[in-house]
Amino acid sequence: FLRALTALRDNTHALTLSGKLDDKAKEAAINEMDYRLLSRLGHEFAPENSALEEQKDKASTLQAVYQQLTELHRYLLAIQNSPVSGKSALKAVQLRLDQNSSDPIFATRQMAKTLPAPLNRWVGKLADQAWHVVMVEAVRYMEV
Repeated sequence: FLRALTALRDNTHALTLSGKLDDKAKEAAINEMDYRLLSRLGHEFAPENSALEEQKDKASTLQAVYQQLTELHRYLLAIQNSPVSGKSALKAVQLRLDQNSSDPIFATRQMAKTLPAPLNRWVGKLADQAWHVVMVEAVRYMEV
């Protein structure tokens, strides 16, 4: 995915004009069809390209997604590797319903809402599938 985003950024970012150009040369460059097309493409793909950009004190969006997915993975592993995984899944469901927002599945789902497409759909689906797996395991435990 990183390579796809990098290729997208490399092919859609707007060209920056050199400060060494005089006003007439800058105006001529801006009026060229290629420059206008690349500027428009850069604007259209800005949300996707921003996923790779690092802000001052924050990691890039992609790094934040990796961190959140790692946290989700650890959460699911803790449930899976517990002595009675169904009981742990049931406890996780109860905690989520009682606290309403403090588990990694919820945090991942919330993060997905702020991501550019198609990353938002992928991360959202992962959160939904994780919740489904935990629910199925909890129900299976209650049926036994």
